[in-house]
Amino acid sequence: MLRSVGGWKGLKELRDSGERVRADERILGGSEFVERVLRESEEEWERRSLLRKRGMNLRWLLEKVAGHFGVDTESLESGSKVPTIAKARAVICYLGVRKIGLTSVSIATELGISQSAVSRAIARAPEILQREEIKGEWLEYQ
Repeated sequence: MLRSVGGWKGLKELRDSGERVRADERILGGSEFVERVLRESEEEWERRSLLRKRGMNLRWLLEKVAGHFGVDTESLESGSKVPTIAKARAVICYLGVRKIGLTSVSIATELGISQSAVSRAIARAPEILQREEIKGEWLEYQ
């Protein structure tokens, strides 16, 4: 960052003027870009925190998805490859990781599958969500 502001002299001038530089433009681009990315990241973190505060955790998600697909939670945790159960598990993986912010390791442990199986399930899930007409209404603010 020192080079991108013109050396020590440029850095001192910036500091004296009160202007702040959030990143090295040579690597990340302008400060506006970095500010926007940081703002979006903070908004996503706040949204996930709100969901977790409202009790939307893995157990809650298991029960909700099991009810939608008409299966019991025990079968979702069994590692079964029955198509309905595999679809439900894919939805759990996707919503858990992408929407609630759970780790794939915690989901894999709970569902009795490998971490790579969670990753593959996440890749399959958008198509399943569309076919099943699950629009994320479970995860909306209320």
